[in-house]
Amino acid sequence: MSNQNVWANSSVARDYLKGSRAAIPFAREQLQIILQIVRNIHSEVKSILDVGCGDGILGRTLWKQYPSASVTFSDLSTTMLDSVKQEISEFSFQESNSRVHFHKHDMQESDWVDELLQYAPYDVIVSGLAIHHLTHRRKKEIYGDIYDLLAPNGIFLNLERVESASPLSVELNNEMYIDSIYSFHRQQDPQISREEVAKKYYFKPLKQSNILAPVDLQVQWLKELGFVDVDLFFKIYEIAIFGGRKRPLDA
Repeated sequence: MSNQNVWANSSVARDYLKGSRAAIPFAREQLQIILQIVRNIHSEVKSILDVGCGDGILGRTLWKQYPSASVTFSDLSTTMLDSVKQEISEFSFQESNSRVHFHKHDMQESDWVDELLQYAPYDVIVSGLAIHHLTHRRKKEIYGDIYDLLAPNGIFLNLERVESASPLSVELNNEMYIDSIYSFHRQQDPQISREEVAKKYYFKPLKQSNILAPVDLQVQWLKELGFVDVDLFFKIYEIAIFGGRKRPLDA
């Protein structure tokens, strides 16, 4: 199974939703940072795109902040999109249904943006822990597609796994993830051991599918593609939030 297509496996997607996603370290802080950045750029957001949305946590969080916006969730996995639909149904915003869109796509394919163009341009595009499964060449191509989908002054923020700069950072990152996953699962199963969690963490198919790129390199790509105000907004070991704005028309 290819690195990207591992996500098309429904059992892999379910395991991720059940265990890994909820245990990501500093998840609350990451959402707060994303909201702060968007608020400082836009007082009003009309359209949101969540690329490789998983359970849709980034898009859903933004939609709660900007409930009058339209929001599009896109992902390779039907299981993931079904999960988002279930979460969205709990909002009970019946009048908002026409402003929520779901699209299944494969970012490996050059036409992945075709169905998304009907709702473009987007004021905010976010992606969470998805693009790092692609080759470096394809990552940069995706960033170019995202730039084209943005409205002038639109913001792109990528919450991503990035390559560690040293073996020490790799080890620190692994320990942080295992501790966080262990703490999460102990709430459901007090008998589980940290050793069990560590074994699953090191050998799970999702970890094996990672193709991590240095964050400095990816920041440089964004600048080359025309993004402005490009920055690394948050980083701890292999978790980073980086992105930039599309240049305004009058700039």
